[in-house]
Amino acid sequence: MKITKKLIRRIEESFNMIVEDFGESKYHMDIPYLDIMKRTDIMEFSEDFADGKVRKKDLELIQGWFDPNENSIVLILENIDSIKDVIKTILHEYQHYLQCPSWIQRYYNMGYTYDNHPYEVEATNSEQLWERYFKQIKYGRIQ
Repeated sequence: MKITKKLIRRIEESFNMIVEDFGESKYHMDIPYLDIMKRTDIMEFSEDFADGKVRKKDLELIQGWFDPNENSIVLILENIDSIKDVIKTILHEYQHYLQCPSWIQRYYNMGYTYDNHPYEVEATNSEQLWERYFKQIKYGRIQ
């Protein structure tokens, strides 16, 4: 997928539609920033995720994440193969922005894994809405 200014602009427009559709989190003061980074920018990433330590090889696969400390959704477009997956990643991470931060770790402490964690299940289910926002990226503003 070729990363262009036009693509970035349409991703941002789609993100704004997602914000409009899903609303703001009651757990964060502001709407998250959309932070588009290069893979090389994250190779020195040292922060752990709630489900464990991040390994260097993982950073080559991670498409994005929600960072509650920075209140940002980070996208690594180089790790995303299609526009469809860009939208699915934004939808998934926006759900994490909407969720209660203190319960993320609590669920892991209760024995849930990434695959059955209630917040991950909810975020994964939200990805099914990708088509509406895909049209935004592919064709521009939808009325």
